[in-house]
Amino acid sequence: ATNGALQPLVAAIAQRAEMRGDEFDSRGLSNLAWSFANLRFAQEPILVSLATRAPSRVHEFDEQALSTTLWSFAKLAFGTMDLLGGLCTEVIGRICTMHPQGLANVVWALAKLQIEHIALLKAISAEALVRVHTMQAQHLTNTAWAFVKLQRYEEAFMKAVVSRSLGLIDTCAPQNLGNLAWALAKVLLQDASIMDAIAVAAAPKITACRHQEIGNIAWAYATLAVRNEPLFDAIADETVNTTDQFNVQGLANT
Repeated sequence: ATNGALQPLVAAIAQRAEMRGDEFDSRGLSNLAWSFANLRFAQEPILVSLATRAPSRVHEFDEQALSTTLWSFAKLAFGTMDLLGGLCTEVIGRICTMHPQGLANVVWALAKLQIEHIALLKAISAEALVRVHTMQAQHLTNTAWAFVKLQRYEEAFMKAVVSRSLGLIDTCAPQNLGNLAWALAKVLLQDASIMDAIAVAAAPKITACRHQEIGNIAWAYATLAVRNEPLFDAIADETVNTTDQFNVQGLANT
């Protein structure tokens, strides 16, 4: 939620922006959505106003504005196919010129909002497979997680993710490692080399992992029946020290 001290100010800006919504250009609409997302300001009237005005300006959006707007609505857990379908359709024609981060943001947003825009997902999947070897760790793992979450993954893409991840594993943040391990386990993709690499990278970072990431990693290794004692020892030590901070799902997964 928005910081208490900022709440009145942000609420006043939102109210004024809703009243003058027709005066904002595409960049202004995108910036407002991004700002509210980062402030975790999720009041429905202004979000409905932004979502309903965006389609009429959709051809004015550049690639970054399109991906940022969709990401922002997903961050606020607000949006449906009816509200955001126009933005999704516009993205299809921009796929080839969109930055890998933009592709990752779009498919992540669809997964978070559970919007199955089939044509867009197919377009992103095809483009991601072509560009997988240029993706950085965060973009790569978020894209893989999103496709698996939507149950729209392609086996060729997941194998390419494994290949690319082996060269990026040292640059993976704890969240990247958790997302990658979860995605591979969810599709039952058995690959000893990547699971060994994740374990080596994750073990010294366990204390920096959130409980969800620890749970995802532990669940993934159990699901794939992969044993790695140094990783398991690190997970056990961290879990013992922080058990009271885990939610029920985290405890079950771990």
